[in-house]
Amino acid sequence: MAIAANSNALMTTTELQTFLNSTISFKVTGITDADYRQTLVNLASDMIEKYCDRIFIKAAYTEEAYSGNNNEYLYLNEYPIDTAADFYLYHWDIISNSSLYTFTVNTEYSITNATHGEIYKSSKFMKGVGNYRVTYTAGYTQALVPYDLKIACAQIAGIYYNTAGSGGIASESIGAYSVSYKDISDTNMFLGIPLTPQIVGVLECYKRIKI
Repeated sequence: MAIAANSNALMTTTELQTFLNSTISFKVTGITDADYRQTLVNLASDMIEKYCDRIFIKAAYTEEAYSGNNNEYLYLNEYPIDTAADFYLYHWDIISNSSLYTFTVNTEYSITNATHGEIYKSSKFMKGVGNYRVTYTAGYTQALVPYDLKIACAQIAGIYYNTAGSGGIASESIGAYSVSYKDISDTNMFLGIPLTPQIVGVLECYKRIKI
């Protein structure tokens, strides 16, 4: 059975080969080149999600819990928000696990920054634990995943490809992508994978916003 793309795959296997300017092959009995390429994309996408602590591919979230902090702003876990999809903000009773009130958008609250998942409510989000719930859709379609993030995904896939079965390498090269590590201190190790400063720089820009 062929290995399928994970729901969180940030790119296609065709894009992987295009970005790396190389045809990735894996000559092991029982594993096709296509399966191996998809495995690399899946692994790299998973690693990026873990590093950035957020989900990038578009999905719907139903009654996701948030705690008020007596501030006018609330930041959603996932973003960018799809403003064309259904969006509901509830004041929630955690005892009965039900909605106390549904706020009216653009009257009682507004989405002030869809790109960063920012919600504004002039009367503030009252302090409490899980006292707000939000139903929304957020993320990118695979085709619209930012270009720099796709390049980082391809580069991480390239690192997986070149470090498979080894405990680390002094240099790597795949297609147009190559890098040498003079010392392990030149890289940022994450989940056992040596990330270059270039990759880290991109991923840091997409890390979950924590307020």
